[in-house]
Amino acid sequence: MNPRGETNGIPVARIVRTLRHPFPHEPRTGRFTVFLLSGAMILMLGFPFFLVLVLPSSPVRQATDEMGPETITGGITVVYYSDDNPDVRLTTTRYPSSSADAGTNCGGTDSGVWLNRNQAYADDEPDNDATSATAVPGKNLRFCDDWKGFGFTFGSSDVIQVVQVSVEWRVSLTTGISTLGTGLFTTNGPTSCSIDTDAAEPTTYTTRTYTKTACKAWVPADFNSDRIGVSMAAIRGNSNTATTFYLDYISVYVQYIPEPFELLLVSVLVIAFVGWRKRHAL
Repeated sequence: MNPRGETNGIPVARIVRTLRHPFPHEPRTGRFTVFLLSGAMILMLGFPFFLVLVLPSSPVRQATDEMGPETITGGITVVYYSDDNPDVRLTTTRYPSSSADAGTNCGGTDSGVWLNRNQAYADDEPDNDATSATAVPGKNLRFCDDWKGFGFTFGSSDVIQVVQVSVEWRVSLTTGISTLGTGLFTTNGPTSCSIDTDAAEPTTYTTRTYTKTACKAWVPADFNSDRIGVSMAAIRGNSNTATTFYLDYISVYVQYIPEPFELLLVSVLVIAFVGWRKRHAL
């Protein structure tokens, strides 16, 4: 292995090590094939390890700027800095399983409740008002409730990279001066993120996604033990027109670098995937 951490020009160490400090490289070509000997699982100290053999192979095309994040399966995402330097990340999207008549992060006075809150626990298709939570706030009032129970279970050493909240909603009319407020929060701290508002009054089901990575320095404890939650506010302005809010679903998406041992096992899959990708790149 040379000083650049390569074997036969392959940055294997950069793939297998924790990869907590990725850095870009100029695109370049490489030569290798990876054979994953899936039958050679060795039980050592109670942990399974896979035997991986890396050998020279046919040349592959040069990396291009079209190579971006690419999902393999099961929430494994490979972020390419060059054709030979992937960064391993895992992704998970969770939906709520509980809710409460409370407004932890509403941005104003909570004056009422959403009905059928459990209907916003999943992304039902096709979209239907009968499978959505509903709210009909009065003039100049807001109804705000909390959704929790997302069920995150991160390892203590996992590194949180991206946090996003998605909601799908619509209103019955466009004359109610209606605004939907989405407020992510964690009871670890606690911390309430800035509230994202949507005043577009869509009359067809519309998905909004808000990136909340910069809200705080996220750590696993912010999510585990049901500490993460989303407050949803149905806000009616100074209008005499009664408008119904329909909320189809809420979800929280997290992209993270797994703790070292989990990353080692995932990296084996990534090495195999990169080798397959290169052999089929010509």
